[in-house]
Amino acid sequence: MPLPAQPDSAWLRFFGWPGLLALLVLVADQTSKWLVVKHWPVGTVRTVIPGFFNLVHVRNPGAAWGILAEHTWLLGVLSLAAFVAIVIFFRRLHEGSRLAAMALGAVQGGIVGNLIDRWARHSVVDFLDFHLRGMHWPAFNIADSAICVGVTLLVLWSFVGARRPAPAKA
Repeated sequence: MPLPAQPDSAWLRFFGWPGLLALLVLVADQTSKWLVVKHWPVGTVRTVIPGFFNLVHVRNPGAAWGILAEHTWLLGVLSLAAFVAIVIFFRRLHEGSRLAAMALGAVQGGIVGNLIDRWARHSVVDFLDFHLRGMHWPAFNIADSAICVGVTLLVLWSFVGARRPAPAKA
């Protein structure tokens, strides 16, 4: 489904709805991290739903599950490269799909949110902590969530919504 015509606003014409979503993700991510850093020392655990959900303050210098923790600079460079690649190839990547375009916007906002942390704090602030029956998911943040949701939507779209070239006639 093609993207709808954008309202006659210079800001929206330049950034579009995916850009607005990226900005909203970025603001929510950085605001939540700022609140965590301002009010809780590293190591804080606040139980919200016993046995299921805590708010915590942990720092992750690596990627998911602490991968490449010793190479924060490399993760920053890779994040910046991913951001630039999405900007350059944006139109090709979503092929006019509103869902794919918004998914890319979510990914962009998440990338920038974590990139700011890597450069400013040399680690990413994580604070959402889920666990159930002895299983524990590593703490994460709003940027991580936006990236995961965006990538999941892009993968689903690639299987069911992406335009496929018509088969050549013999």
